[in-house]
Amino acid sequence: MAVNSKRITLKRTRPNPLFQKWLQELQDEAKLESNSLEYSLDEAISSLSKYPLPLETGAECAILKGFDKKLCSFLDKRLQAYKKSNSDSSKVTSTTQPELESIDIRSKKAKNSSNTKDDFEKQAARKKIKRTKLTTDVLCETDDLSDNEVQDVQEVSQSNEANESQKDYCSKLVQTSYSSLNTELEKSFRARQRKLKYKPIFKSGSYAIVMGLWEHSVVNSKQGISKMDLLQLAHKYSENCMKNASDALHNFLWANMNNLVSKGLVIRKNGETPVFKLTKLGIKTAKILYKEFRNRQTPKVTKSKQSEGEDSDRSNSRNSDDTCDTEVEDVIEFEPDSYDIILYIDVKETSGLAKKNDPLTLQLKKYPNLKFEFRSLSVGDFAWIARHRLNKEELVLPYIVERKRLDDLANSIKDGRYREQKFRLKKSKAKVIYLVENYDSRYVGLPYQTLMQGLANTRIKDDIQVLRTDSLAQSVRFLAILSMKIINEYQNCSVKGHHKMAEGDLLMTYNYFKKTLSKNKPLTLRYTFIKMLLQLRGLTTDKAVAITAKYGTPKLLMDAYENCDKKKGELLLANIKGISKRSVGPCVSKKLYKLFTMSEYK
Repeated sequence: MAVNSKRITLKRTRPNPLFQKWLQELQDEAKLESNSLEYSLDEAISSLSKYPLPLETGAECAILKGFDKKLCSFLDKRLQAYKKSNSDSSKVTSTTQPELESIDIRSKKAKNSSNTKDDFEKQAARKKIKRTKLTTDVLCETDDLSDNEVQDVQEVSQSNEANESQKDYCSKLVQTSYSSLNTELEKSFRARQRKLKYKPIFKSGSYAIVMGLWEHSVVNSKQGISKMDLLQLAHKYSENCMKNASDALHNFLWANMNNLVSKGLVIRKNGETPVFKLTKLGIKTAKILYKEFRNRQTPKVTKSKQSEGEDSDRSNSRNSDDTCDTEVEDVIEFEPDSYDIILYIDVKETSGLAKKNDPLTLQLKKYPNLKFEFRSLSVGDFAWIARHRLNKEELVLPYIVERKRLDDLANSIKDGRYREQKFRLKKSKAKVIYLVENYDSRYVGLPYQTLMQGLANTRIKDDIQVLRTDSLAQSVRFLAILSMKIINEYQNCSVKGHHKMAEGDLLMTYNYFKKTLSKNKPLTLRYTFIKMLLQLRGLTTDKAVAITAKYGTPKLLMDAYENCDKKKGELLLANIKGISKRSVGPCVSKKLYKLFTMSEYK
């Protein structure tokens, strides 16, 4: 008769139940106090539960993840206190009464073991009941005992009291170890946090790189900067102001880049040409350094002193590359949700009637969420302004709309305002939209085909977007929709500006916009030359600017014509290209040659 043999193995489900229990208690206490130890203890408990072998001491836990010296010493103290309170047991370790699980490898059906956790608990309860009965019986029978027997009973009771006092001492020891561990680990956590905060020393290599990256991010915050360009910006902030970046390439400046990357201040993006950019932590650090940098600078001279010493300023500007020019332009920054976006309408757009009866105002009031004001605009009829709620500073957003009715468009083409307006609109460096409204009258002063040709030239040659509407109501509806899109675009975004022309992410202030793009401001010689060139047919604003960039005055152009023969002079300007990469062309070049070589000019 064959006997079916079954192989039974025992596996500990909790090899270190005491350590696991004490760590769990410590974690629960950390949760109640909202302590940062909660997450580090969670990692330690997880690694301990996955470890399959029993550990004899807390020091052995150092091989596991999440256990440092202080946590291991805490477990050793806790184990020592546990051994004192259970001194009767022969050998106490972290594996005392481990939970066992029976596994049948050969057959999936496993029999219930008689020595389960419930049986252990029942046996312990029975022993406890027997002990209590025994002690009560002994106490009740002391009256019938002799003096020697009574003395033995008193010694037993004294030993029990000693054990209880020893347990109280152990519990106090455990409580103190809990609190001391909390404070020690909290101190170490704060020390690690302090190590993370890194601030470069003034005029050091790291300081120069951070300040160079900050100067670049002010102009263009979205794109990184290459190594050579960064060194050009950073070298003036270092202690040794070097004349070019090649001197710093193998010197102390670039050696600090790896340190900044490891500290989390700079991020490197690899590619054909690696670029570098400040992180959020790096931007915060750079702002602190920039404030300290400004406090170290000497006060700026007043306007009266500047006018008296213009010649000295010019000579200093020539030598600015050879000296440590550490002046950084003042940048105005509006934090998110600290400003309002308002539509500014040129006062000339309103009629002679009162504003409340003006047709444009009546149409605008149909959109209650649209914030608008009437102001005097230097260029364009509609512009969007970001106004700070506290200091009331104003930055011009890069959107301008020029509104034209067909009759107004015809008049501006005839008197030459059309080209001059386009030139000033493009000078603003904003996204310009030509809003053309249909007019009721059939004849507006010019043939309809001529007007359409002018709008086509505006769209193709001048790269200005043209939009046509059928009525004033439709135009106002377009302005309301565009306003909502601009508000959504700048929602939860910070804006930056300066008292200069818009450049990259930097906007211009409203005061600078009004002053610089004014129609009646004093004209420079080059600006007058551009306006003169624009009177020629076929010469666009882009081409006129490109010509004056090479020949800034009519005298320079006439001198260039005198130094070449007729054939070469006629094609002198033909290959000059503007921003749109379109060349002036041979036809326009011949016209200009014929004009500036006339005998009347000699």
